[in-house]
Amino acid sequence: MARVSAAESTAVARLARRLPFFYGWVIVYISFIGVFIMGAISYWGMPVFVGPIHDDTGWSHASILAGLAARFIVGGFGGFALGHLADKRGGPPLLLLVGVTIDAAALVALRWVETPAQFIFVYGVIGGAGNTGMRLVQSTLVAKWFVARRGTAVGFSSNGGGVSALIMVPVIAFLISELGWRDAWSALAAIMLVLLLPCVPLAVRAPEDVGLEPDNGVQAGPSRPGRVTAATERSYRLGEVVHTWQFWLLLGGVLIGNYALQTHTVVLVPYIEEIGFSSATAASALSVYGLFSLGMRFAWGMLADRLSVRRAIIIQALATGAAAVLLIQVTGLASLYMVIALTGMTLSGYPPLQILVWPEFFGRRHIGSIVGLTQFFTTFAGAVGPVIAGFVNDRSGTYESTLWLLLVTWLACAVVMYAVRSVPSGEREPAVTASMG
Repeated sequence: MARVSAAESTAVARLARRLPFFYGWVIVYISFIGVFIMGAISYWGMPVFVGPIHDDTGWSHASILAGLAARFIVGGFGGFALGHLADKRGGPPLLLLVGVTIDAAALVALRWVETPAQFIFVYGVIGGAGNTGMRLVQSTLVAKWFVARRGTAVGFSSNGGGVSALIMVPVIAFLISELGWRDAWSALAAIMLVLLLPCVPLAVRAPEDVGLEPDNGVQAGPSRPGRVTAATERSYRLGEVVHTWQFWLLLGGVLIGNYALQTHTVVLVPYIEEIGFSSATAASALSVYGLFSLGMRFAWGMLADRLSVRRAIIIQALATGAAAVLLIQVTGLASLYMVIALTGMTLSGYPPLQILVWPEFFGRRHIGSIVGLTQFFTTFAGAVGPVIAGFVNDRSGTYESTLWLLLVTWLACAVVMYAVRSVPSGEREPAVTASMG
């Protein structure tokens, strides 16, 4: 049993110790809801909004998607500035509360924007600042609560993205058709507040804060050579991490993968409509994506537990690159759904795998600071992709060139990950499990 802290006198601490199951699964649920909401307001929601906003305002695709890019960029700065709060007691609830409130207010304010610049500022800058808190909580808490089953837990939580694509894409399309795109954003803000505000007091930073241990103190037997457990995990401070070549090589691979992920996500709906399918068919195709991604997100996490995150990303990147090329070959509805199903099974693996990279290589105790730094870089890569795709489309009238570029970027991601090796075992030492403070 971990050392008892003062925080254990709280109602949440008492609840955590009395539950018939490990409280870490509550953290997984919170992360699941965070991913679900982020999918609805950015990754999957924005592509559904692009067409209606363009038709109503005449704004170019590039200018609309620049709002998404600004959102990612501001999130990168926010992660760098606030990442350390995710490592402090009381930090995650504060990040979640302030972030959700700001982001919801920004979505409501979109009702009154009249120019692309206003849209970019409200959705991208203000909304991106609010979204920072949600992103940090979602990408760090599960890693602090699990070690031996970290991949499985992150796989569960990342299923929020698949459920979002499955449920929220048609819901958003319906809201836009009934309310218009402006009020549809307000409806999404209400959904965000209803789902996430109750999670705020439950967002406990680490098991040690409530007298528990990672994985509930259960040490799963190693399923691969060199696998670490909660008792042997070495946690590196940010100052140590930046002096390892593995960090910078990993960061390069994740940068490439994040560029490909955001671009691939954004171009699916516009490309499906471009090749002659209706917006309703495009929305249904994304529901197919969500359906086929659900079990696979969990499977990718389990694969990372079995093989290592590095090997899992290599497999995922190669398979996703192939799916991008196959989309170009689509000729009918049946082939469209088949390729989108394949895309759901492959592309959906990257979000949980990139979360797992940092704690697997550098431990969990300082993961907030590490993830905050990496988000500063990776969000820029993710922001550039959609803008480039929109710019190319505005000039050429097609997203096909972007799909070919995706093949190249996914291959590059696989090559970089292949070149990475683990931090030398001599640098590892038993982690301090009694206290995360």
